[in-house]
Amino acid sequence: MKITVSISTVLILSMFSCQKFEWDLKRNNPNDNMASTITGNNTTNPNIAKTPSKIEFSKFEMTSDDKGETKYLKIYLKNTGGKTSTSVKGIISTTSSYVSGLTPSTQISFNNGSFSASDDEIASNSEKYGYTSSISFYGHTTVLFKISSNTPSNSIIPFTIKISDKENNNWTENFNVTIIK
Repeated sequence: MKITVSISTVLILSMFSCQKFEWDLKRNNPNDNMASTITGNNTTNPNIAKTPSKIEFSKFEMTSDDKGETKYLKIYLKNTGGKTSTSVKGIISTTSSYVSGLTPSTQISFNNGSFSASDDEIASNSEKYGYTSSISFYGHTTVLFKISSNTPSNSIIPFTIKISDKENNNWTENFNVTIIK
């Protein structure tokens, strides 16, 4: 197999690929430093392991940012690691005295609301939202809670998600919701 590439491409391939490359580099013209021919084999290297899965908070969507109302929150988690994570679940909590009725207080599956076994994973570099079937609201919702009507404007409400997966990995992520008015 012969491939003609620039030296910068060779560096990128060898830095970011999970492949083993055996190179034979020959200049096409000894007087031309840029034109080279690379010959070699591209075979999988079993000694290069993928990085483990790493689940992180990605973003949230909320019905409104007004105080004195029930909020419906859709929370997304992203796998920034190198391996797929299976059966990702999370428990969401807050220490804010302005929040009441945080539901559910049990584990939530992060599977985009699907009950299919094939959707019970978060692949590397992808995200899914948590879904709670016990909350009936248009669209899929992760949690609901009520914000007290005496919450000061621009209050920051801290939330914590304790995340686990089938492979016994555990992560803790924090995020804030700002109540504007």
